[in-house]
Amino acid sequence: MIVSGVLCGVMAVAGFACRKAGVDVAEATPLEETLPSTRVPLDGPPAIHHAAREMALDGFQFGKSHLAWPFDSNTRSAAAYFETLVREGYLEQKNAGEFSGVEISNLSDSDPGETAFLRVRQDGGKILIVRKDGMEEVFSTKESASQFAPPPPREPEWLP
Repeated sequence: MIVSGVLCGVMAVAGFACRKAGVDVAEATPLEETLPSTRVPLDGPPAIHHAAREMALDGFQFGKSHLAWPFDSNTRSAAAYFETLVREGYLEQKNAGEFSGVEISNLSDSDPGETAFLRVRQDGGKILIVRKDGMEEVFSTKESASQFAPPPPREPEWLP
């Protein structure tokens, strides 16, 4: 059966790779066989963001409400959120030292991508912000960081 480019995109989501419009579905290769077997290693705040995003996507896809952004999973503290990321296998326990000094916002799935997800205070008073959409930037003042990535519109903005 020959499929169009639109259906090809749907098939890609379902786990099949289409090379171009008009491809024969019988010849489609499952994505698992076309992707590299190892992930790019991440550490520090990018790894935490990647793990949180993957967990939230899995929670949505599989209907598991405890696998979600902090607000949606009713998480009360950053430590509890990190514990969930480790317990569910999204981060390794050996990376627990990277959690020190990381603040997590009370983020929800409904918040826009430019909302702050985490912040880390660095040497010299600088602040690293990672947004929900994965963009990250270092700022010298709290005000400039809030302009780049506003906190979520709920209390508390940042988890204790």
